[in-house]
Amino acid sequence: MKKMAFYSIKGGVGKSSVAVNIAFLASKSGIRTLLLDLDAQGAGSFYLNVEAVAGTNLKSLALGKHAVLDQIRASDYPGLDVIPARDGLRNLDLILDKNESGLMPLASRLVKEYDLLVIDCPPQIGVTGEAIFALSDALMIPTIPSPLSVRTLEQVTAIFARKKLDQTIIRPFISMFDGRKKLHHQTAESIKAHFAACLETVIPYAAEFEKMGIQQAPLSRYAPSGKAGIAMQALFDEMRKKELL
Repeated sequence: MKKMAFYSIKGGVGKSSVAVNIAFLASKSGIRTLLLDLDAQGAGSFYLNVEAVAGTNLKSLALGKHAVLDQIRASDYPGLDVIPARDGLRNLDLILDKNESGLMPLASRLVKEYDLLVIDCPPQIGVTGEAIFALSDALMIPTIPSPLSVRTLEQVTAIFARKKLDQTIIRPFISMFDGRKKLHHQTAESIKAHFAACLETVIPYAAEFEKMGIQQAPLSRYAPSGKAGIAMQALFDEMRKKELL
């Protein structure tokens, strides 16, 4: 099972919407996919119209106990399941802090059931962030071509360097690109020049993404031929070509 996390310290960069669309496209291509929504805002779960069942056990999730299988919910799309966000996710740091294995037991519990684990991460570092770093085969970082967003990318790479983590898993990609802005063009080129692992596909700023909250569906379901849908398919194809999926 491959493990892919969509992560950003900065909010509002398109993290959840891209995670959901990549998970959907993976399942559509025959990859058995599970979306793990660890973001307390629950945007990924909402986009897929999946809600957590009351009383779900956060500790069972964190420690990969057998009961975690009871927390999996089927989406409306064959081959795509969800462990939805739930109350108390902000306390996940406290649970993981007492467990040296991090999220590894969870992955071990799921490995026979799925080909791909997609994690929609909380916008924080902390113990949960470090557990996700250790678990992931690829850390996908959506980066708006603006100075503040680039700064957060540099902060992540600095954390990896300081803690001597495997920096090769860091895979930035340009998100919410506005072709009308000269700064976006300049910054996008700078990102690609300075981060060799940056993916070539650029995800544009597009109104179709905002409609995901209205449709409660991946945009590839309702607007596959729009510029955002085409870009999302191109990102998926590039990720598959580079064996990230």
